[in-house]
Amino acid sequence: MKRQKRNKKRVNLSFLTVELNTKTEKEFFFENLAQMLSSGISVVSALEALLEETRNKSINFLISEVKEEVENGLTLWKSLEKRKVLPSHLLTLVRVGEESGNLAKNLAIVIEQQNKDREFSSKLRSASLYPIIVLVLLSVVASAVALFILPRLASVYSSLKVELPFITTLLIELGRFLELYGFIALPLFFMFLFLTIYVIFFNKKTKIIGQRIIFKIKLTRNIVTETEIARMGYLMGTLLKSGFTAADALQLLGSSTSFYIYKEFYNYLFDAIQNGWSFKQAFFALKKINRIIPLYPRQMIISGEQSGKLAESFIKIGELFEQKNEETSKNIGAIIEPILLIIIWLGVAAIALAVILPIYSLIGDLTNISSGQTTVESNK
Repeated sequence: MKRQKRNKKRVNLSFLTVELNTKTEKEFFFENLAQMLSSGISVVSALEALLEETRNKSINFLISEVKEEVENGLTLWKSLEKRKVLPSHLLTLVRVGEESGNLAKNLAIVIEQQNKDREFSSKLRSASLYPIIVLVLLSVVASAVALFILPRLASVYSSLKVELPFITTLLIELGRFLELYGFIALPLFFMFLFLTIYVIFFNKKTKIIGQRIIFKIKLTRNIVTETEIARMGYLMGTLLKSGFTAADALQLLGSSTSFYIYKEFYNYLFDAIQNGWSFKQAFFALKKINRIIPLYPRQMIISGEQSGKLAESFIKIGELFEQKNEETSKNIGAIIEPILLIIIWLGVAAIALAVILPIYSLIGDLTNISSGQTTVESNK
């Protein structure tokens, strides 16, 4: 009976730890834990204090389970890994901090990185909100036109005894098709579209295709580049100040990024530094490096390495590119808006031409018939 209750508790915990992914709960847990550890309190004592002060059920379950496992000899990072509270690169920071005795400092880095990631995601969502609303409305209007207006136009123009332009003929055929199969074809089309977007941009095994597309477009490439360089500057500077070697910090960077180009770049730098190369030699040997990291931050890194102020140089790079990224995020809407307007204008113009051109043909035929009748009457 006790075993059944224990299993039931674990099932409930797995459900509740999913809820822990909200920002306020994670921040509460890690911020308070970091503060207490920095004051010299042991991990178990800090977890006990958090357990007494916390009223949130999901955090209570998490803390009680982590505390029990840590008391039984399991490391903190291993216990957190089982619950998937942190992504792998931040979990690595916890692990390294625990093994090196700098857990409080590394938890502070984890908290700061979480805040930066959340701020960037928030900026990106805000900037893309307007384009998304426009695209959704455009899809709704286009679907309504396709389902209700095009079939009626097709039946009207089919009854006219005039030669129709190609664009009108195409519109009629599309209208007929949608009249017969529209309620099946349109949902299937949108399902295919969303599935394609998921496979190209979100699926772990195939999103490399979407990343290649992103790097082909200047605007999106700039956003990714600025984000990655800002993250590189902050993490490298902070880790180097905390006592990490450049190679260890680069290895951590390689596991922190989701973009394959930068993952390969960080791994390349890691191998180069491990083999005794300087950053200058590594940058010089890499082809097309300008697409990955611009000249200015490269020069700052080289100067910092030569002057012995590499950590400060990386932190400065992080601050500069965070500002650039903020400006670019604000400008996304202003850049995308005219593109969307052009797309909408082209669609409206195509439908207008398809509708108006046959009317002109019909008016011309009526004019010819009228003039012919007038000529016949005058001859009589």
